[in-house]
Amino acid sequence: ARPAGPAPPPPPPAATSVAISADVAAKLRAAVAASTTPSFNSLGKPLPEAWHPYVPAGELLVAVRLHIDGTQLDPPSERSYTDELLWNVCDAQISPEAFARITCEEEDLPQNFADAIAMAIKRAVAIERHPSTNTDPQQIELSAERNGMVLHDRLVWDASAQAESMMPVESFAQKLTTDLSLPMEMSAAVAIAMRYELQKGGNPIDAGSDGRAFIRTEKEALEWSPILSTDRREPEPHDFKSADRRDRYRARMGRP
Repeated sequence: ARPAGPAPPPPPPAATSVAISADVAAKLRAAVAASTTPSFNSLGKPLPEAWHPYVPAGELLVAVRLHIDGTQLDPPSERSYTDELLWNVCDAQISPEAFARITCEEEDLPQNFADAIAMAIKRAVAIERHPSTNTDPQQIELSAERNGMVLHDRLVWDASAQAESMMPVESFAQKLTTDLSLPMEMSAAVAIAMRYELQKGGNPIDAGSDGRAFIRTEKEALEWSPILSTDRREPEPHDFKSADRRDRYRARMGRP
């Protein structure tokens, strides 16, 4: 018997298989290119047609504090819900009713909470749509809380539109928390508390027309300084009494 020779080479691939491979490669390249655009996901599949990029027409933020007592609802519930948020009046993408319905689903709240949540948002928006025309500086008593940490402060805020454009409330809140080395989540609490107090109208003050700087006594310095606590503690009365006693002594001695 003759020894077996080398195996014959495999037949060349059919033209159809080459065409299919090229077509698959072209589709893969197209999918990779498409996946880098906003209209496709990372697999190159088009997103649902219902999704469209959205930018609100403007920004008018309203502070909303929610405290829903379930025992006061119909039918009554043993649950209660407390939260605070900033609502953009110019954002037409979601309504108070839709937000309330989603909140009830996410927080596993009874559906009768939805009406109370939506009504609280509408009340806050209605007040902000008819703001006070007084643009004098406002004295604000600030109290913000996050994760058991409480910040008390007193400040004078320029409520004019020009001042708001130069230093929005949110920018001030971020700077304050940075200066005090507070957690960043406290920034949102400060911004909401400030806007809530401004919506109430604050306490207008007359800063005078001669531009004189405020010179505060030691007692006033305590009253106008930020105080941080973890147990809702405010300055105790004896702190102010001691400062007031030293202020009177300085006045008698002719010292500032």
